[in-house]
Amino acid sequence: MIESVCIGCSIGCSLYVGDRIFHRKNAPHNEGKLCKFGMDLLKYYSREKAECKVDGKNVELNEAINEAKKRLEGYSGDEILFLTSCTATNEELAALKLLAEKFDAKCCFYGYGNALFSLKDIENFGRVILTFDPFVSYPLVARRVLKVKEVYEVGFVDGRVNSIILNPENPNFDDALALLDENTIALAEYSPLSTVYTPFLKEVVKSNAKAIVFNPTLNANFAAMLGFESFENKIDFDKVKAIYALEPELINGAIPSPELLIVQSAFSNGWCDKADVVIQSDSFHQKRGSVVNAEGRILINNGKSEQGVEILEKIGGFEQTASKVLETLNVNTIKEFSTVEITEEFREKEFKLKGEGKYYLTTKSNPFLWKGIDHKNFVELSVEDVKELGLSRTDRIKIGDKELCYKPSNIQKGYIVSEILISQLKGLTRVDISNLHY
Repeated sequence: MIESVCIGCSIGCSLYVGDRIFHRKNAPHNEGKLCKFGMDLLKYYSREKAECKVDGKNVELNEAINEAKKRLEGYSGDEILFLTSCTATNEELAALKLLAEKFDAKCCFYGYGNALFSLKDIENFGRVILTFDPFVSYPLVARRVLKVKEVYEVGFVDGRVNSIILNPENPNFDDALALLDENTIALAEYSPLSTVYTPFLKEVVKSNAKAIVFNPTLNANFAAMLGFESFENKIDFDKVKAIYALEPELINGAIPSPELLIVQSAFSNGWCDKADVVIQSDSFHQKRGSVVNAEGRILINNGKSEQGVEILEKIGGFEQTASKVLETLNVNTIKEFSTVEITEEFREKEFKLKGEGKYYLTTKSNPFLWKGIDHKNFVELSVEDVKELGLSRTDRIKIGDKELCYKPSNIQKGYIVSEILISQLKGLTRVDISNLHY
């Protein structure tokens, strides 16, 4: 049994991984509690493993490493991009940063470095404004939110609490902004689904209210501390000729196609399918290392493998990864559950409503979505739309290339609510529905 950390989101719940998942009750940040993804974590780890390959041919690990090194050396630093979705240890991220520095190349991630806070702090406020559904996205946050007197959710469909409904064609946050004061905390998420909320969060930062930004990826805070750049806002992919991707997952739903794509991954995925070189590494729970969670806590993953770090060190020809981690954390030793401070400038992202369909598709963020696992095969439709489409109980619908079941729900007419990936990851898009009459 391995003392590990859940990779579902930036909270990083501590747990034990064995023939099943066991609760770790002495962990101060999750107090032994786990969400559905955490309890089902073995399903994530049971996926098809990646295989070392060069140009589609299976090879040994050392050959894949040597080939990656040789091919990277054929490009200049301004042509190379190192990226990660942050499902990696501090040690792996530090090694990736050192490798990028060796090539004088950019190193980027998807996420947002958050100021230090405690989940328990949420309970001390009189009002919470949400830009996501915590009961779906972050159940441990929902436990804290339920103890707050006033709770509002800003979004496009009615939520579980007081709803501030946005016009999808022209989102206006005046009603939410009017609630901001020193007794208010806004809880948001930094992801491709959240671009519509950035004007609101920018105003929150300027106000007397508090803002906490979560990440759907585990270790974005340490990537921010290392100085990784934003994947979305600062990268011109037209100029990138070579990409080294460490444990890439969905990131933004689209996989780039450079001249050279090298993927270091534990599991087979779309990135591996497109890669020129695939380097197989061990899954997260098998790794020895640390992470920095959303609260700024240092968490320990007590696996035995250091293979991920060793791969990067072999390609770069360096060995100072451990000292880089300590230097970045500003500590002499790694102490579990101790806290470090993370600060980073808020980055605004542009929201554009896309598509020309009749219905508005809104996707709820959740760990299954970001890990590419379809844990549900249905979407929610309004009762009015179910009748208008002539749907019976046994009918299925088609949205894009997805065939799905549906669930009548108490939402506005003209909206679709999904917890699975239907198209590329966007906060809101217009789509059409076909009745398949099964």
